[in-house]
Formats: sequence, structure tokens, C-alpha cells
Amino acid sequence: MDHEILEHILAGREKPTNLSFTLLKNITENFSDDREIGNGGSATVYKGVLPNGNVAVKRIRNSHSINDALFYREVDSLLNIEHKNVVRFLGFCANTYQTAIQIKGSKQHIYAEVRERLLCFEYISNGSLQKYITDELRGLEWNTRYGIIRGICEGLYHLHKEKQIYHMDLKPDNILLDNDMVPKITDFGLSRLDEKTKTMNEYRPGSLGYCAPEYLHQGKMSFKSDMYGLGMIIIQLVTGEKVIRNNNNNNLKRIPDKVGVFVLHLAIKVLRRWRHRWKKSGKETPLVYQQVAKCIEIGLLCQEHDPSKRPFIWEMIHDIREIEGINGKISNAYEHSFGQVRSYAPWAVLVSFSLLILGCYLLSLFLTPRTHSSSCILLFSCR
Repeated sequence: MDHEILEHILAGREKPTNLSFTLLKNITENFSDDREIGNGGSATVYKGVLPNGNVAVKRIRNSHSINDALFYREVDSLLNIEHKNVVRFLGFCANTYQTAIQIKGSKQHIYAEVRERLLCFEYISNGSLQKYITDELRGLEWNTRYGIIRGICEGLYHLHKEKQIYHMDLKPDNILLDNDMVPKITDFGLSRLDEKTKTMNEYRPGSLGYCAPEYLHQGKMSFKSDMYGLGMIIIQLVTGEKVIRNNNNNNLKRIPDKVGVFVLHLAIKVLRRWRHRWKKSGKETPLVYQQVAKCIEIGLLCQEHDPSKRPFIWEMIHDIREIEGINGKISNAYEHSFGQVRSYAPWAVLVSFSLLILGCYLLSLFLTPRTHSSSCILLFSCR
């Protein structure tokens, strides 16, 4: 009977509900090592097998120290989330029982309380985004990368704008990809229902490199904290690295009064590498140049150290949605999107200058690399 309930939930015929510990134990072969598919700081994930498909069972470690009020609030959050770019929640288990432990050298026993807290999700077979991140010259085609970027943004929009939930551990390992390379946000172990900006004084779990500075150092949590991790993911998907480097392999540094030039420098560096790949594959169009440039701009905006300078997801989602284009033509998103960007990016005018120079770059596609390099130097000198 338990199996049938979970099968119906997986098939979409019933809603997520409380699941028995015995059921989750059986479908994972008693949580065997062979069924382990993931291991994080707070939980181990196992593959559960059903007649009509597979599920992922997240077994939370140190369950004895879990605050049940927080656990049920987490479950309540998951029950309210339904989006194609968020891993589907199937059910939960909160099981507590007593076990007898014999005292060494004695016939007497002590009785301990065992608490099991588990979450069940749809199983995503293609693994996490982390294993697909490469530089511009290898790996996923640009159209696939852009689709992943858009999907992550759509999922985050659903969490932030529609459900008022922030994730707090957004990173490639927590983005799963299905067989069609559709991204699905997962692992809400740190997520919190929004009650304005919160501060955590205790130990703050998170992933270095993706964790926003204000959360890492002060424990402040907000929607803007997720945007920092999103910016890192976008830049990684475009370039293969969280930090874009110059030709001497040094991190490129921002000069506050020359941010537009900084963005332009990055765009030209990255676009030249993509151009090499596009020309070889015959997939070079003006649209893909526009998409890469916009993703670099958004990725850097999201990485601002000051959270007030980062966009909210609902302020930049339109740019991502509208640079789709039809039949390879450049979309008209820039005609109105920079009016929106200007409201949360004081230096957007400088970026628009970068886009003008980017137009010159497109016109120079048929020039030799040496000639193109000279033209870029001239443009920088004029600036």
C-alpha cells in the first residue's frame, strides 16, 4: 500500500504526503552504499527504486539535533513549490522510535531515542551542473548553456517572487539536469521563508566562492544573497571559471570609475574565444554575441560586493527571457531593458557604451586577429 501511494505521487496522481520510514528503507535497500548518489554536509542522498520510476531519498544526518519546528517549516515550504525548474518534492518522513543498547559488561540496557528525518524528491538522472562546466572551447554548446541559465533564473524567480523563499546555497552542485538538459534547483537545506532580512549568529553552512560576503561574514540572509551565487554560476557557464582572467592569468580587477571599460574588456576577451568555436561549428550569429554579452553584464552585476547594488531576480528576468530572438536575429530587448537596468545599475550607461563597441566588434568579424586587436586598442585609447 505504501509503495502504491508513492508511485501515485511520482506519477502526479496524488500530492506529496507523509511517507513511512519502512517504505523509504525498502526502496533504498536499507540505505545501502550501492544506492548512495550524493553526500553533503548535512545529509546523504539515496536512489529509491519503484516499479514506475526512481526517486531520490535525502536522509538527514544528526537527526537528534534537528529542530522539529524548522524541519516542518521546511517541509511546508517544499509542499508549496511547483515549478519545472525546481526539483519536485514527493514527500517526507519524521519517524521516532526507541532502541535498546546493552551496557558493556552487563545484562542491563539503556534505551535511546532514534529520530529519522527524510525528504523524498524526483530522481534526476543526468547529475549536477558541476560536471558540465567547461571553458568556451569545449563542452556544452552555447544554446544549451543559455537555456540552462534561463532555466535557473526562472526557477529562482518562482522561489523569490512567487513563493518568497530564498535558497542560501545556490551553486552548480545544487543544480540538477534532466535528460533534456533542463536545470532544476535542489537542496533547500538552508532555505528560509522570507521574513525580511535575517541574521544567523550560529555556524553558517554554505559554499565558499558562491556564498555572498554579507552572509559569510555577518550571517545576513536575503534574496540578494542568492543573486550573488547566481552571478557566479552565470559567469561559470559562460567562461568555465568563476573569475575571468586576463591573458597573464591574473584576475581582472574592477576600476570603479571605468566599469564600462571593464565590462567591455571581459566581453571582448570571452567573445573572441566563443567566436573561434562558433566559426568552426557554423553556428555564428549576431544573436549569440548579444546573449553572451548580456550574460556577462548580469553575472557581474550579481557579484557586486554591496548587496544593494545587486539586482533582484524580478528586475533582470525580462532581459534573460527576451534575448531569445527569432531565426537568429538580434532581439529588441536592449531597446527597453536598459531603462530597467538603469534603475538598479548606476553604471548602465557605461555598459551601453560597451555595447556600442561590441557592435564594432561584430563588424570586425572578418578582420584578421591582428587587425582586430589593433582596433580594440584604438577604441580603448579613445575612451
